[in-house]
Amino acid sequence: MTTVIHWFRHDLRVADNAALSQACASADRVLPVVVHDPSHDAPTPWGFVRMGPHRRRFLADTLADLTTSLAARGSG
Repeated sequence: MTTVIHWFRHDLRVADNAALSQACASADRVLPVVVHDPSHDAPTPWGFVRMGPHRRRFLADTLADLTTSLAARGSG
């Protein structure tokens, strides 16, 4: 049984994600992974944050949708 780790970096969609489709086609199991870089939460040397509240909300909504989409396909 082969397992492939699929790292979701910027394309957090499932339906039209070519890399995810290739991973699913080439393995018996796919382990989806999302990594949050804590440096994105740290202020820049100029004193402002890298990600504002609107971007944070968009990312949270997108991650929730990704979780739902993966669960609908049998992923935990």
